[in-house]
Amino acid sequence: MRKLIIIGLVYLAITGLTWLITKSPNATQTMAVLLTGLIVLWYTYETKLLRSETQRQTEMSQRPFVVAKLVDDHFEVSNLGHGVALNIRIKPIEVDQAEQILIQFPDSIPTLNPGETMRIIAESFKKKAPAGDFFLAHLDPNYANRELVVEVKFQSIDFREYLTKEKILPGKREITEFIQE
Repeated sequence: MRKLIIIGLVYLAITGLTWLITKSPNATQTMAVLLTGLIVLWYTYETKLLRSETQRQTEMSQRPFVVAKLVDDHFEVSNLGHGVALNIRIKPIEVDQAEQILIQFPDSIPTLNPGETMRIIAESFKKKAPAGDFFLAHLDPNYANRELVVEVKFQSIDFREYLTKEKILPGKREITEFIQE
């Protein structure tokens, strides 16, 4: 409100000074039109900034946020965001390079509504041979003996791609990154 009052006073002062100095109604009118044009340009710029911020806030409030976690003997993915998540997939996790221990998630989930949780199949392999769910305990913070990163990729309904990175450490699980790709 203060800005508006100051702008109004400056506008009146400049047009008033123009009239006092020139005593010409045409010069005063020209200055008033020029100042009005500048104010309109400033207002247009401010409106553009406001529109951009409003759009950004709307997108943030409607985007999905998907996380994965081990629950008992199976994996679940949950959409904690406010938008529908599409094409959810979890990148394979290398537990031990020397022993060639790998945990894979062969299936993807086509849709996950806000607040919804779904079970996802996880398979472990040792030297490319199936090991069932034996090595899944590495992704449980209670049994983890090393740091592992779980990467969950998904899309919003406008097909923007997102990635959530979760770190599994001995005794804790934390979300380390959430990025739009």
